[in-house]
Formats: sequence, C-alpha cells, structure tokens
Amino acid sequence: MIVSAIQNVVSQMSMECSFIYGLKGWQNLQADKTAVFPVIFLDEPISSIDNFSQGGAVDITYNLNIAFLTKSNLSWSAAQQDVVIQAMRNVRREFILRLKKIADTSTNQHLFRSISNITTLNAVNIFDVNLSGVLVSFQVVPMSSDGICLAVSAT
Repeated sequence: MIVSAIQNVVSQMSMECSFIYGLKGWQNLQADKTAVFPVIFLDEPISSIDNFSQGGAVDITYNLNIAFLTKSNLSWSAAQQDVVIQAMRNVRREFILRLKKIADTSTNQHLFRSISNITTLNAVNIFDVNLSGVLVSFQVVPMSSDGICLAVSAT
C-alpha cells in the first residue's frame, strides 16, 4: 500500500519525475538507466513500529526514506549545487503536500492519519551518475488499522 500510494503521488507531480524503489545498490543501477530527472527514490526495506492496543487494534507507523535527486556535476560550485538543492526541496514540498491529500478512491478518505517527523538532509554528487538534492526521512500512519476480535470464555 505504501509503495503504490507513493507511486500515485509521483505520477501526479507538476514536474515529470522518475520513481525507483528498492535497496540502495538497485537504486544506483537504475539511476544509470534513468532518462527522466529528477528521480524520486524510495528506500527499501521499509521499517515499521507496530502499536498493539488493549482491544486488539494495531496502529502501524511506517518509517520512510525518500531521496529527491537530479543530475549534477562534480565541477559545480557550491552556489550551483545550492540551486539544484533548492529545486529538489521544492519537489519534496510538493510531494509531501500531495501525500497529505491523497485519498482512497473507493471511500474518498485520506490514506494517512498523520505524516510527521520530517527531516531533510542535503546531498551532493551521490551515486556514480552524480545526483544532488535532498534525502528525506519521515513517518506515516495509515488511516486503517488492523484489528482482531478477542473472545473471552466465562467458564
């Protein structure tokens, strides 16, 4: 559900972006083949924190790491890199705003109860194709919770 929601948001971005998800090594290989930049990378595996309530419901908080990157050059000055980083910060902002608004088409309800703890780190000339931008980590809590019914026998 998380990957398809992110894929859906990327497809709606105002700027055409590539979307790649997987392990870092896989992302690096795919970046070499990518023709459309910027690229939005979703790191896998995706970790979660599962909170079990007394009634049997499970609230799951997913920890996501996403990179918003575009082509750069090793010879660029700090000022040139700053322009690219600011552009990728704008892509990140649009992505987060769209993620907050995304809804389940069958129920017309938002998919995520919360999006929180957003941290951003600038990245310069990463991977072997020289990509610069921002690395973003945040947490999402889906609206739906998994529940189980607990029956207690009075014998």
